[in-house]
Amino acid sequence: MILSVLGLDADQSTAFFVLVGVVLGGVLNGTVTWFLERGRERSASRAAARLVHAEIAKNVQVLSWVVDTASTEHAPIMHSQWKANEKILARAVNDEAWTALTRAYVGIDRTEFAPPNWYEAMESDHEAFVTAEAALAPYVRRR
Repeated sequence: MILSVLGLDADQSTAFFVLVGVVLGGVLNGTVTWFLERGRERSASRAAARLVHAEIAKNVQVLSWVVDTASTEHAPIMHSQWKANEKILARAVNDEAWTALTRAYVGIDRTEFAPPNWYEAMESDHEAFVTAEAALAPYVRRR
């Protein structure tokens, strides 16, 4: 036997093969676990991106109406999906997309209180949401 060249007897050979089996099993288990977890993370990231992207698209429509009609009515800006998925997206998107997203959603607090220059704030928010929508689009399609 090959291990006899190394000077191992039958008991030592058995122990050697058991050790090799345990090490290979551990490596294989770790690898499979890593791939499964990676798949789960990617799936959760894609779902979060889709939900927030849909919310952004609705906000863009609302803000487009405000800007196009020069309306002074308070427009409801949604942010529930952002609040629910913010932490997932923080890990999933690049710095450019993250900056665009936070810039869009940070304006919500400003416009909720209807400052004197409310229309200008809404116009600015519209641009921020359009930019965020474009920045998040690649993460919606990613597999």
